[in-house]
Amino acid sequence: MMNWRGAIKRVLKWSAIAVTTVIVIIIAAVGLCVWVLTPARLTPIVRDVASEAVPGVEVGLARAELTFWSTFPRLYIDLDSLSLADRAFPLADDRTVIRLGHLHGGVDIPALLTGAYRVYDVELSGLSVNTRSNLSGLVSADTTATPSATPLILPEFSINRFEIKDSLVMNYRHKADSLYMNLTVRPSRVLSGTDDGYDVDLRSNVTYGPVR
Repeated sequence: MMNWRGAIKRVLKWSAIAVTTVIVIIIAAVGLCVWVLTPARLTPIVRDVASEAVPGVEVGLARAELTFWSTFPRLYIDLDSLSLADRAFPLADDRTVIRLGHLHGGVDIPALLTGAYRVYDVELSGLSVNTRSNLSGLVSADTTATPSATPLILPEFSINRFEIKDSLVMNYRHKADSLYMNLTVRPSRVLSGTDDGYDVDLRSNVTYGPVR
């Protein structure tokens, strides 16, 4: 008669060994990537991937850095001086759509392996969004990625904190109608609360008038 109890113990033992081995390999692989991908090597990779993801947009990035060992099991990324410029505009001043002085944020690696996106401690500073329309009607924020025929399936997502450290400035200029609009979001934050809700602290003001 087969010893079912012994067989189950062996299965559980080797299952635990397999899971542990996979976890160790993943940690080692991520740690190796963080060690190999120094800011000098990581920055051009991030810049190139972002440029390929959004056709027609020129991506500028001064520095990208990963942090893992001191924040395990969360992987953090820091981006400095990120800019997105629309190549369709001939004038340099009209091209830049987004400027971001600094971004800091992290993701939970074990959750990511299960397909869940648990994001932590997102901080933005020096963020501005500029859209403008020239006399031909071309709008500098019209550039988008090529639409996909595949249905969009949203993964599990959560965030514990999202904070605008200084301000978010959004400008819109329409030369044909001589119209200018501005939305400024002051230092604000979104914090995860109880019962799967969020606490929001948002301060902003809107101005509009003749084009500047």
